[in-house]
Amino acid sequence: MIGNLYTASLYLGFRSSLEFEYQKGIDLEGKRVGFCSYGSGASAMIFSGVIQPEYDQVVKDMNLEAELGPRTKLSLDEYEELHENRRTYEENIRSANKEFVIVDVKTSTESKGERHYAFVD
Repeated sequence: MIGNLYTASLYLGFRSSLEFEYQKGIDLEGKRVGFCSYGSGASAMIFSGVIQPEYDQVVKDMNLEAELGPRTKLSLDEYEELHENRRTYEENIRSANKEFVIVDVKTSTESKGERHYAFVD
């Protein structure tokens, strides 16, 4: 199962593209791919790479959907409730099992954004 992808989203998106283009029968060998990643500050990283020969020998065994694990489709209201921390972990969309869950996100000026977690058995 894949967890929070904030810093890995660029690479998972690339991997997804490789897998799905391969499944469509599109040969990417020798193609140049551009990458751009930026943070919340005033910086960015831009670079490129070339798809190497025999990349398909790696991609053919990929199964991103299986690795992502089960997902739950959310309505916009559900997403906003979760994003704005308007639900307790007991009201979560799916049941936690042997994992850490956020139980509180502080909103006071001195600790705004501070997160508190608990392990659910």
